[in-house]
Amino acid sequence: MSPFLAILAINASLIAIAYAFVYPRLRPLTARRMMKADAVVTAIALGAAALLFFGRGVAFDIGPIPLRWWSFSILSMLLIEAPAFWAFCKAYGVSLEDIDAPARGTRD
Repeated sequence: MSPFLAILAINASLIAIAYAFVYPRLRPLTARRMMKADAVVTAIALGAAALLFFGRGVAFDIGPIPLRWWSFSILSMLLIEAPAFWAFCKAYGVSLEDIDAPARGTRD
């Protein structure tokens, strides 16, 4: 499997698991809580990519732009997840208003 496909498969699998099993079970389901859980999902994806590519000198050139494994992993995670995030929020009625709201006295 090519390095590009390996990272894309890792990211797509983790996003599918998160949106199918983890995020629907968050209570209360808010965009802020989803973002906190997503930080964990992204860290897992970066950890998996690091196990495969850290220190190996694998190039991830996208056209004329050279990328390192970690930047390709983050960029591809963003591009895969953005449509899933918006569709999930629309389907589950998650409001994005709580993202910028100051934290109340409760923990999310």
